[in-house]
Amino acid sequence: KGSLPSLNLKTYRERPATTLSEYKTMWKLQKEIKISSLNIPTLLITSPDDELVQSRTLTKFAATNPLWEALEITNKGRPIPSKYHHLMIDSESLGTENWEKIIKNITIHFAL
Repeated sequence: KGSLPSLNLKTYRERPATTLSEYKTMWKLQKEIKISSLNIPTLLITSPDDELVQSRTLTKFAATNPLWEALEITNKGRPIPSKYHHLMIDSESLGTENWEKIIKNITIHFAL
């Protein structure tokens, strides 16, 4: 069965590992997604230095759908170690300026 240990900072972990069956389920779900079903307004937030996903590929994909908007964020100026580029969930993980940029764009996207 097995699992992969989390490399995330302990303060951000839900648990210490993710099982291989969970990864397999996620992979199967990704294969089942129909691109045409993604025709909804979407704000894609990426980091060019993301260690888990290819930001450039996602941004190119977003550009093919007029309802999608891509927002590129870096984590310069954040207080936690800079090797965690995929972690973009609060001002500690992004720095205050980038966190405020995300909040502003989400507010505009959802017309809040």
